Amino acid sequence: MPTQYNARNLARFLGLFSIGLGLAEAAAPGAVERLVGLSDLKRSLVRVYGLRELAAGIGILSRPRSPGWLWGRVAGDVVDLASLGSVVNSEKIDKKKITIAVMAVLGVTALDIYSACRMGK
Repeated sequence: MPTQYNARNLARFLGLFSIGLGLAEAAAPGAVERLVGLSDLKRSLVRVYGLRELAAGIGILSRPRSPGWLWGRVAGDVVDLASLGSVVNSEKIDKKKITIAVMAVLGVTALDIYSACRMGK
């Protein structure tokens, strides 16, 4: 079925995306912070977020027909949005970069939700 095939491809992409993001967050948390406009988020927290992304990516790729790990990504997206929201009024951030980061997370959240719903059928 073409629809199910497309849903699996999207899930595979999200799994690979998770692994790539997780590697970046775990290996270079300072670079990730600068990329999204943060200056003082705890680097250890960014590393933990990276490990979460790695686990989700591996889970998605190892169980390609199960929506569970995709829903885990959605939960992680909520945590990411909460983290970004908690610093939005700080003077130590780049508001333009934070806005772009929030929009990017919202976009990938939409893909995660769509993919999880499609895989659940």
